Amino acid sequence: MEDVYSYLYTDSQDEVKPLKLFEGKVLLVFNFALHSSFLSSYVSNIEIAYRAMADLGFEVLSFPSSSFLKQNDEDTLKTIEYLKDNYQITFKVGKRIEDDAHNALLFERLALNKKFNGLNNINPLYETIDSYWLSRDPFYKSKNTIKWVFTSFVISRDGKIKKRYECLDDVHNIIKDIRKELDR
Repeated sequence: MEDVYSYLYTDSQDEVKPLKLFEGKVLLVFNFALHSSFLSSYVSNIEIAYRAMADLGFEVLSFPSSSFLKQNDEDTLKTIEYLKDNYQITFKVGKRIEDDAHNALLFERLALNKKFNGLNNINPLYETIDSYWLSRDPFYKSKNTIKWVFTSFVISRDGKIKKRYECLDDVHNIIKDIRKELDR
């Protein structure tokens, strides 16, 4: 499996940068939407983890997305302002995925390199999201595409995609896996 350091992204200031900037760090990359029911719990917990583990070599790179039910139509700078005002985030936010070819390609490449393993069917929202996707694409479970916001990837210090998480996965399990990766 190739490392991700050749992948590019666009930051919130419209600067194109390589993921190589995160070499040697454990990196969490995720997409999100302001108007998603997952936002508060996910962002709050990731911010707490980021503040606790940044000195250990943990970085976060997040990207607003309106691809699913138009849940983030605000521009990138308004999105960041909202997150800082409401969640006091300090982690990095890139340009909205739909507004930038590099960020769309980044998620496409991450998804192609880490298999979709299904949604957490224990989560109470499973039936709703599964039904939504089945109505749009009866074969969605066999494709590695991004399914929803809060699709997340943990990347090791050597640039390998270690794990992919979907919106219904418990954020606390993601944080546990990040801690394990930091301990390697």
